[in-house]
Amino acid sequence: MPASPALLDLRSFLYGTAPKLTWFQETILFDTPELNATVQASLTFLKTTTGFRVKGVLEGVAQAPCQSCIGTTEVTVNETFVEEYVLNTIGKEKDKETQAELLHEDFYEVFNPSQPFDVLDLVRQWVVVSLPGFAPCSYVEKSEDAPEKCSHAHFST
Repeated sequence: MPASPALLDLRSFLYGTAPKLTWFQETILFDTPELNATVQASLTFLKTTTGFRVKGVLEGVAQAPCQSCIGTTEVTVNETFVEEYVLNTIGKEKDKETQAELLHEDFYEVFNPSQPFDVLDLVRQWVVVSLPGFAPCSYVEKSEDAPEKCSHAHFST
């Protein structure tokens, strides 16, 4: 399967007749000082009355710092998410409203349809969100061949 583009022009989707758009990437590699991960992503874009909704599934592995020994440990990424986007003119109107209680529909991103949608930025954000707050590395017995590491058990999210 060919790679999906990282930047999507959503105008034809938003103003066309298709009710949904699917984006799939078999291997996404993030290799930066902030994030080292390899994930598979499947995203479905669904039209709404105010813009669109993205339903995503991420699977893969990421490196996270061990909070005990400052080494790195591998954690499983298995995340599903839904993110709401409203068109920039609607978002400005909704921001003027005030409510005493925040509802699910109050959490959204404002999107300008004349700008490309950065899919990799969305995937990167959700990979970071999926990482545990505390990821201890697995214990390796102290010997001449193996350095001592922290004694916490390895786990995945």
